[in-house]
Amino acid sequence: MTPTQAQLIKRVKSLAWRLSIATVTFMTAFLLENLQVLELSPMVTMMIALVLGEVSTYLNRYTP
Repeated sequence: MTPTQAQLIKRVKSLAWRLSIATVTFMTAFLLENLQVLELSPMVTMMIALVLGEVSTYLNRYTP
């Protein structure tokens, strides 16, 4: 495997990881909104998803 292919695989995995975290965040926000627990705007939900993506990346990278 060439270094370019390895880098591409690493980036695709990172994208998939962040996308899955964002999906979970939006699904949770949708469910809670339908239960009328939280009334978050889509912008706030997006910001939470981005923050959780960064936190999960940190945990994935630096946790043994």
